[in-house]
Amino acid sequence: AACVQVPGCETLTTWGFTDLDSWIDATFGPDDPLELDEQYRRKPAYYGIVDGFLGVPVDPPGTPPNMIANGTFEIGNDGWTATGGKLSTSHRTAHTGERSARLRHRTQPSDGLVFDALSVTAAATTYDVSAWVRVSRAATDTVTLTATTRCTGGSVTVTTLATGTATDTDWLELTGALSVPDCVAEAISLQIAGPAPRVALHVDDVAL
Repeated sequence: AACVQVPGCETLTTWGFTDLDSWIDATFGPDDPLELDEQYRRKPAYYGIVDGFLGVPVDPPGTPPNMIANGTFEIGNDGWTATGGKLSTSHRTAHTGERSARLRHRTQPSDGLVFDALSVTAAATTYDVSAWVRVSRAATDTVTLTATTRCTGGSVTVTTLATGTATDTDWLELTGALSVPDCVAEAISLQIAGPAPRVALHVDDVAL
């Protein structure tokens, strides 16, 4: 983002691109400084570089890091799934940057976007959650932000974190708090759903 703001900054170079070959570990101790991990998977640093080049606003100083690496959908839907319908990205609508996630051909109100948060959350910890949402193929409709948790040997718990009325003209921010139970969890996920069947759901700038 700093490079984009300076006319004299023409290129950006990283010293390597995958942690597999990084010299940092051997020299300074365990660290994962680069944009791809040892299996060549994209890391938060990768999405951060993309967001910086595309002008996605930088979080205010002191904001904790977003645990959702691809919360802006600028290069696709990596890390996201859908419970039904067709998941893609849209160039026509974006809260920030150039793209948002779009879920069309929904057949149930429960059809929505899902992020698996099991690997990025800790037991007995509370996280702030937010997502920007709008709809199309309807003037207004209800949208919900929910969390699904399951402790080892326990039953599934679905908690509504936020509910609101989204429109086809403006973005609506849903905010809530995810409280991870004090247990060994088998499942922790976030879901954004709610509109009636056939109403398209647009999501952008999701943060955990």
